Amino acid sequence: MVDGKGYRSYDWEASITQACAQGVTDEFLQTTILTNETGERLFRIQAGHGVLCCNFRTDRNQQIMQMLTQNTEHGSSTHPRSLCYLILTSHHEISPGGHSLFDRVILKNTLGEVLGSAGETTT
Repeated sequence: MVDGKGYRSYDWEASITQACAQGVTDEFLQTTILTNETGERLFRIQAGHGVLCCNFRTDRNQQIMQMLTQNTEHGSSTHPRSLCYLILTSHHEISPGGHSLFDRVILKNTLGEVLGSAGETTT
């Protein structure tokens, strides 16, 4: 994401379609560096940029945010960057440099809870 390392493609849609046809989906997709037709990288996340992450997995949002904004733990070669990192909502304490667009909402009487209280399951 920040070092410009990964699979290079100038057609992101074709790259995703090809990966899905090979059975590779979700978090198993390779990091893809968007390029122009000659293979030159179009952009790279740098200090001062804003990043909007719309991952449904809140733990993944937190991991990406920590990697981009602050730490060098877990053997990572990353270093702190001055970014505005936005996530849709957070179920964890937000790391320095991160912001949540929406407050956390505790859902009650979800389908799973209603079915469970009736002795049913969702599977």
